[in-house]
Amino acid sequence: MESQLKKPAFLSPVVMLIDDQALVENRVKDLLKNDPDITLHYCQDPAAAIAQALQIKPTVILMDLVMPNIDGLTLCRVFRDTKEVTDIPIVMLSANDDVQTKAHSFASGANDYLVKLPEPTEFVARIRYHSKSYIIKLERDEAYEALCQSQVALEAVNVRLEQMAHQDMLTQLPNRPLLLDRLAMALAQAKRNKQFIAVLFLDLDDFKPINDLYGHQAGDDVLKTVAQRLLTGVRKSDTVARLGGDEFAMVLGELDNPRSVAIVAEKIIQSISAPILLTKDRQCIVGTSIGISIFPDDAQEIDRLLAYADHAMYVSKRGGKNRYSFFKDSG
Repeated sequence: MESQLKKPAFLSPVVMLIDDQALVENRVKDLLKNDPDITLHYCQDPAAAIAQALQIKPTVILMDLVMPNIDGLTLCRVFRDTKEVTDIPIVMLSANDDVQTKAHSFASGANDYLVKLPEPTEFVARIRYHSKSYIIKLERDEAYEALCQSQVALEAVNVRLEQMAHQDMLTQLPNRPLLLDRLAMALAQAKRNKQFIAVLFLDLDDFKPINDLYGHQAGDDVLKTVAQRLLTGVRKSDTVARLGGDEFAMVLGELDNPRSVAIVAEKIIQSISAPILLTKDRQCIVGTSIGISIFPDDAQEIDRLLAYADHAMYVSKRGGKNRYSFFKDSG
């Protein structure tokens, strides 16, 4: 249950008197007659005190110690056990000046203890003191909550910026910087485990006419479809990235036989070549030219592996498109 007690819209004290005797209310009114900025609310039934406090939002509670059905000590503990009103200052009122009774009151959660009833100056001073302390606490809590909300908002912005720094916004694939990080990690693991890595460069064939004929929105839709098809063609441990435009790259790690990449490349070509639905009655077909370099056979450095895969991709373009080429075989 959300707290219903927010900072009052005013800074003046709001007093809630809980006492079964109406004459006490009259006496309190008389003590406050010279302080019109102090608002007084009277609650004669202690059983209704919590509900009334939630409604009027007092800044201080005056509570009679001796009341029928629910005594002040019990009611004070109920207030302290109720989250929405737990922090409201409670001043216990009693005709008894006994030290033990005072001790029990403070042990039950009271903030102060007054023998009924002090002279006006002291009475008003205590009301103002406890009200001011409570209002300051509310303001401090409100400021802290605002700070927490600001921090959450800042963290969300930072997460978004982090995504933008490492993620292609259109396809949600990793971008070039993240691809380089993933490739570096894959190389380190491959060196430890003496395994192969394949780097694939992919460039869509005949993509520009789609933008020219159907518009850039259709082109964006095609790129997003291609991205999803690439993801379904590899393992979760592999990396699929968009380099920009209609260029993509892939890192396939933990390979025992580098030539097995040919099977993956063939599946990718078949997947990308399937018709892509643009509207209910309109579809398009694109192909992809793929270049492949292998670690450690072709190179052991990131830059060379990328450059060799890019070179092999252009070999595929010149060789008729919609095909793949290994760097070693590309001449």
